[in-house]
Formats: sequence, structure tokens, C-alpha cells
Amino acid sequence: MARFHRLHPPRRAPRAARPTSATAALAARAVLLTRALLLALLLPAWALRPAAADSIQFESAPVHPVDLTPNKQRLLAVHTADHRLVVFNLTGARPVRTAEIPVGLEPVTVRARTDDEAWVVNHVSDSISIVDLRTGNVGATLLVGDEPTDVVFAGSPQRAFVCVSQEDLIRVYDPANLAAAPSTVPLQTSDPRALAVSLDGTKVYVTALEGGNRTTTVPAAVVTANGGPPAPNPPKNPALPNPPRTGLIVRHNGTAWVDETGHSWSAVVPYTLLDNDVLELNAATLSVTRGFHDAGTAMFNVAVHPLTGQLYVTNQEALNQIRFEPNLRGRFVQSRVTIIDPASGLVTPRHLNSHIDYAVPGGSAGERALSLALPLDITIGASGRIYVAAFGSRKLAVLDAAGNVVRRIPVGGGPAGLALDEVGNRLYVLNRFSSTLSVVNLANDSAEEFPLGFDPTPPEVRDGRAFLYDGEITSAHGDLACGTCHLFASMDNLAWDLGNPQGQMIPVPPGQLAGLPAFHPMKGPMTTQSLKAILGTEPLHWRGDRGSLADFNPAFVNLMGRGAPLTTAEFALFTAFIGGVRNAPNPFRQLDGSLPASLDGANPQHGQQLFLTGNLVGLAQCVTCHVLPTGENGLIIPGNLLQEDEGKKVPQLRNMYEKTRFDNTASANVRGFGFTHDGAVDDLFSFLQFPAFTFANDNDRRDVAVFLKAFDSGTPPAVGAQWTMNGLNLAAGLARIATLQAASDAGQAGLFVKGRDASGRPRGWTYAGGGGYTPDRATEPPLTLLTLVALAGPGTELTFTGVVKGTELRLGIDRDLDGYHDGDELDAGSDPGDPSSTPASVSTDAPVVSPQVATRLWMVGANPASAAANVRFEVGRPGPVRLAVYDVRGRLVRDLLGATLQPAGVASVAWDLRDGNGRPVPAGVYFIRLLGTGEAIGRRITVVR
Repeated sequence: MARFHRLHPPRRAPRAARPTSATAALAARAVLLTRALLLALLLPAWALRPAAADSIQFESAPVHPVDLTPNKQRLLAVHTADHRLVVFNLTGARPVRTAEIPVGLEPVTVRARTDDEAWVVNHVSDSISIVDLRTGNVGATLLVGDEPTDVVFAGSPQRAFVCVSQEDLIRVYDPANLAAAPSTVPLQTSDPRALAVSLDGTKVYVTALEGGNRTTTVPAAVVTANGGPPAPNPPKNPALPNPPRTGLIVRHNGTAWVDETGHSWSAVVPYTLLDNDVLELNAATLSVTRGFHDAGTAMFNVAVHPLTGQLYVTNQEALNQIRFEPNLRGRFVQSRVTIIDPASGLVTPRHLNSHIDYAVPGGSAGERALSLALPLDITIGASGRIYVAAFGSRKLAVLDAAGNVVRRIPVGGGPAGLALDEVGNRLYVLNRFSSTLSVVNLANDSAEEFPLGFDPTPPEVRDGRAFLYDGEITSAHGDLACGTCHLFASMDNLAWDLGNPQGQMIPVPPGQLAGLPAFHPMKGPMTTQSLKAILGTEPLHWRGDRGSLADFNPAFVNLMGRGAPLTTAEFALFTAFIGGVRNAPNPFRQLDGSLPASLDGANPQHGQQLFLTGNLVGLAQCVTCHVLPTGENGLIIPGNLLQEDEGKKVPQLRNMYEKTRFDNTASANVRGFGFTHDGAVDDLFSFLQFPAFTFANDNDRRDVAVFLKAFDSGTPPAVGAQWTMNGLNLAAGLARIATLQAASDAGQAGLFVKGRDASGRPRGWTYAGGGGYTPDRATEPPLTLLTLVALAGPGTELTFTGVVKGTELRLGIDRDLDGYHDGDELDAGSDPGDPSSTPASVSTDAPVVSPQVATRLWMVGANPASAAANVRFEVGRPGPVRLAVYDVRGRLVRDLLGATLQPAGVASVAWDLRDGNGRPVPAGVYFIRLLGTGEAIGRRITVVR
């Protein structure tokens, strides 16, 4: 169970109304390019530097990030960048931010269960925060499973249905009895994402992010043995040598497996694909009653029409069955809304960009301005009007019941979530890139934009993100982006044949084995690779034919149809963003990062031993090529060693667990692609049967397979992990918290704590190592774990959260990193989420005065100080007084007066800018605190050298 707090309402004025004309997009692009040019000048200084803590992004995909309470008096928005739930009061003419409540890492969904209770889904923390909106406090935290995405409430009595994406299942909870074990509903689909409830509340609908499109790969040997692939179209350049033997992508047309010419390959493909794009669950029996097919390749969200009960599914349809880059240039995916009639089962896709003339390859600015890329959230009003958030287009679309686009409304960057207030004629749009809320007046489509609060995202990351998702600035027709296939910086689990029969031979990047032949431009099917943690694993691509990320820049022209590659400045921004994107923790690792004793009936610990020392490749080790920690070594293996026509790069192994659920011996499959470059190998056990491996037996082979499934993703499992002390679960929680402390002590993760004290005041602590927790008031001493958890109880719960190392100080005790602790800022009346609002800025040079008695503290002389600091204070009544200096982490630097009995009146003390050992303190910010007669007040001082 978790409890957090409400911060003071922010003091910033809302932004002015956003222009709705085309000049808004031009102005935004001008600002972006200006930043890009400045960044390009700085590129050599930071391009090779490891990502700073706040530059690390997981790119958790927004699902339902904004919601209205049933009474429409509050708007709830998840602030993914700052891991908070933001609450807006809607009773006035404009929304007013009233609370910013810390939740888990990477919140992606919020649902208001009642007017006073909200459920927040935390993707990286694997948890749900249940928020009491009356107090701004998290009343409970559910640990629900790996990478949850959505939650809805259905059935009678009401139950909570939680979508757990990496486990391909739904967990069902009783909101009235959270202590009861949940029920589990396995799903025959891949990466379930979004949920919706039928009009009568008896059914729950689940969409699949990786629903697939009935395509699979016929292996190269099978293609060759059966006459080879179809002749290339366009024809092969006669100056090129014969292409390598490759696999072939085929698609099931409902009757047979066929290639692009219609030739049947059914005789050599002995399985079918389920293609469960949307599943229907019975909310009472918790059984899957049916699946809907051919809705799309990647399903993003689903809404139920309030008048007809039909489902409207936002999705993409991939055209990966078409071979060759020239045939796919600027047109490889369609953005769609698919209408599903549950009564008849009829599935009707509607293309959202019917205005595009694909016969004009370069498109036009006017065409791009109308296009809709990455359609994420969808909402439907009681009137039947449909609204779609185009994540990659800085706009939302308004649709009629048939799915036709009737108008478009410009909003902020990365619109990801929608909440409709038809009575107020307003639509609320959460903008992920800009961390803002757009309020759209539906009477005239004007939009006003309000900040969600403090955003720690570095500018180069925020601006570079656009080059992954924004179709208008990266593609010919405005409907495509890198993120179209690299879904949320990851992959679509499809294979594509993006060779070019008219292309040129591709030279081997420098630094490889001598004698490697150049690569043919016809390369056959290649599965989409993840962009997460890709920098540092060069050369890139399955063949290693890209020496660096910059070698992919031509794809903006050759594949997406852009008029020119990104400029040096633009690509610098893109590189800065990609350089910080990381994988989530591997769900099969223990909390301390170790391997489990058993996984899928095999032993991954023994598998690791074999991987390191088992002589499984003749007399060599697996780790010789698959070097830790990434599993790659930067080398291209010659094709003859792989029994293939061309060489392949040793790939990294950090996301093997995301490629499961393909079994070419089964009659029906969830996925059509698995492992290796073309996805033709169905599982790791099968891959390890390659003749070059020298396993003693299949048990050893299974052990290595599960080790690879549990291969370290590069992000420790402690990152995101949570536990809440509530006064009743001390025994259960201490071991988990001790593990999180150990991970912090080892430098793997940071750790912070949030809660409320007995008076209802919000509190925070940061784990400082060695068992100590630094409080959010600089004058207070650190606490031990046992002292801290003794404060927990009903209403004063304390939640521990593991985070990326280096972010724990900001998240725990100094949110905006302005040098003032959050508790001190709240005491002084400044905003902990605004670095321009500090105790120094909200006060004048007059003394700080305690509100309890006539106690004052002020500085005399220069501040900043370079030689000495003269401090004057006054106490209103005699008693013991302590005057001390602390640094910005709350550590004691120097006792100026140690528990001295002080008479009432004014006194002066000089600080020579030395610590308790007589050493000069470094330049920086310090705090002088006066403690006495039950009070604590302070002053900030800056030391310069």
C-alpha cells in the first residue's frame, strides 16, 4: 500500500492561448531548429558522454493519460516525465492545478473510479497507485505484474481489470478488498495495451499493440528448395552480383499463405496465426469469449460508441508483405480507425489519411499539414462525435460515425490523451512531448495550453523526441515517422524486406575482419530492431552494415520520402534523445538483479555458467562473441561460419524476452516472427540447435535458453520497484526495502520515500547510503530505516521507490534541484516545483521570522560570501539554541553554536566558511539553520571561491 501527498498549488500563470493557424507549426519548427543549431555547436562536448540521470528515458507509451471525475469537477492527468498525478480543478472558467501527487515510475494511465478515487497505472514500477482525491494522498499501491498499461472497472459487483502487457494477461481485483488475491485471465495475443467496457458493463475489450497482420517468414533454405523468391520488382540492376539467398515474407489471405505475386506457399507453412487484434472478456465469468481479427497490425486504443455500442479502434496497418524500399517509400504503413460491430462481428477499417496522393512521392506542405500520424487515444461523446489524438502530428482529428475526418484541431506536442466534457463543450488533451494540457473550446476549435508542472526533461531530449515521432517534419506525406515501426523506441515484432534491387553494394564499416565482402542491397527479411540502448553497440543493423546511427539518416529520404536527410543539427538532437532511451528491467530477474533458480522448468543459473565457461562453440565460449554486458562485441561474423551467404553482426541480447510466443510446430500462433535476423526461428531452444553449438544434451540447451530470456536488460530490477509501509506490514516489507538499499549502496539504483506526517504535512526522504535517510528539511538530522518506518501507520503511510541512480535527490527532497529542500520551500511558502520560486525569492532581505515566537535569523554582509559570513539571530525567549550549517543534501557541515543556552535577545556569530574539521568548504549553496525553543528557521548562503 502506498501513500503520498499533495503539494501546494502552483503559482505560475497559465500560458496564453495557442494559435490555431498554420503559423503555429512554423513557429514551433523555427524554435526547434534554433535549438538544434545551438546544440550542433556543442555536439563534440557531449555526444560521447554517458546520458545524465534525467536524460534517461524509458519511452513508456501513453495509454489513457487523462480522465475526468464523474462529476466533471476535476481533471486528472499523468505527468510521465515527473512521475506524478496532476489534479486540476474545473469549477472555474479555467482549469487550476491543485495537486501534484507522486506516484510510481512512468505513469501511463489514470482512471477515476469515483469522484474521490483514481487509479494510476505505473508502467516501469509495475504497479497501480490508488489515489484519494480528497486528501491528495495515495491510499494504496498494488504490485500488479510486469509493465501494466491500463485499468477499467466492470461487472456487478464491480471489479478492476488490469492489463499487464509483458505477461499477456489481465489481472482482476476486488476494489472493496484489495488484500484478496487477484484472478488471472491469460490472453492469446501479444502485448495487450488498452481496455474498454461495453455499454451494459458486462464485457471488457482488450486491444493488442502487436496484434500482427497474418504475415510470417519462410526460411531461406525452404525458399531456395521451392524455386526461390519471385523475380525482383523493380528489376535487379544488371551491374549487381546475384543477391544472397534469403527468406521470404508471406501473408495469409484467409485461404492460403501467398507472396506478393499471389503464389501459394501453404505447403511449407504448417501453421496459422490467431490475429487476435481485439479480445472480448465476460466480466462475470472472466472468460475470453471471442476475438476480432483484421482490425490492424498495431492497435493503440479502443472506445465504445455510446449510441451504437460499436468499437472504434485506433491502429496502424503495416504493408510489410510488400518487398523492397522503392515500393514502400513514403507509404509503408496506414494510420486508421477500425469500426467493429460486436453484434454482427463486422470489421471495417477506415484510412485516416485518404487525402494523401501517394502517386506524388514527395508530397507537399499542405498535404503534410492535414496528415495524422500515430493515432493513439480516442474518445466518443454522447452526441456521437469522435475525437482522435494524433501523437505524431501535433493535432487531433474529429471524425463522424463512419470514421471520416471532418476537421483537425492543432494542439501541443505529442497529443496522447483525451477527456471530453460535452456539457462544457471542452476537450482536454494531454501533450506528452511538451508536458502540457491543451483545453480546446469546441465552439471554435481554439486551444489554450497549460503546463502540467515542473518537467525535468533536458531540452535536447525533449526536442530530439520529435524526430522519432513527428510525421510532419520527418516524412513526405506527414503520416510516417521512425516511431511508426520502432513503436515507442522499441519494435513492432515484424519483419520487413527493405532491400533495393536498384541499389549499390554497401561497404563493410571500418574495424572489421579483413576480407569481408561488401553487402548486397537486396538483403531479404529483417525484423525491426529496438532503438533502446542502441548507442555503444555499433556497427548497427542485423548485418552490421551501418557504422553509426548517422548512417541511418538516408532512410528519412529513401524510406520515409522526406525531401532531404536531417541536418547535422537535427540529427544531433535525435542522437541526444536516442542516447538516453533505455530498456525497462528484465522481468525474469530477481529484485537484487540475480537470476532465479528456475524459469520455465529450466535452470538459468546453470545456463549462465554454460554461457560463460561451457565450451559450447567448439572450444570457445558463447561470451567470446556475446560479450557482457550487452551481449554483442561490435564484430561481423563471416557468412560461411553462419552457413549463410552474407555476414551478420553479433547482436545484443538485452530484449530476447520480448520475442517469444512464436511456435512453428503449433497449429495456431500468436506471432508470426521470432528470433534471428529474419524472425524465422521460433524460439531460443530451436536457435541453440544450430550445428555449430556443441551441447551435451537438451537440458543444457534449455538452461542456456532461459538464461538468454533472463539476460540483463541494462536496467537493474530495483529501478521502479516500490513498497509501502502502513504500520501493519513491517515484517513483509523490511526485506524488500533492504534489497533496494543494497542496490542503492552498490550504485545500481537510487531510493527515495514519500508520505505524510501525523499533522498531514507532506514529507520526503532520500536514501543517502549507509542506512541513512536525508529528510526534506535541511535542519533535520538523517533517520535510520527503523526510525523512519516507525512513522508509518494509517494515514501516515510511507512509500519507498527505487529509481534511476542520480534522480533520487530530485524525486525525494529537492524536486526542482534549486538547492532548497522541498519541505523548507513549503515552510517558506515557495514552490518546490519551480526553480525560480525559492525561499530567497519569495522573501526580501528582511530577516526570516518564525511564526511561532519572536525568533529571527538574518545575514549581515555579503551574500554570496567569499571570506566569511556574519549571521545575526534573535530569540524571543531564553533556552537552548543550535546554529548549524548544512549542505544541499542536508548533511551537517559545521556547528556554529552547539546546544548553547541562549538568553532572549539578539546575538551574532561569524562563520569562516570552513567545515567542522577546519577545511575550507567548496563553492556552492549552503543553509544556515537556527534551531531552538521548538522552532527551526533558516537562511540560504552561497559560497564563492
